Amino acid sequence: MNSDELELMAGDTPPGTDELMEDFVNASARSGNSPREMYLMRETMHSLMRLAQSEQMLEIRRSVDKLVPASMRPASKRRRAPRDASPGQSQFVFGRDT
Repeated sequence: MNSDELELMAGDTPPGTDELMEDFVNASARSGNSPREMYLMRETMHSLMRLAQSEQMLEIRRSVDKLVPASMRPASKRRRAPRDASPGQSQFVFGRDT
């Protein structure tokens, strides 16, 4: 066992996502990687983690929708309809005689 495993067994909190990703990036980096390549690898890992988390949340929501009857679910938040149906920027009336 290494020191990290011993610390986890002692009751310390497990490393966070950022620490795990940083360890993975450092472990998979070659000695000739430039700072730019390291940055791109780190950002790619962050993007993959966000994608995995959003897919997991979507799957949880789908499971809840299957298990909870529609009458017990909270009302979904709906987008508000725009006040003015005409597209584009509205015009100010300052200085006009109406």
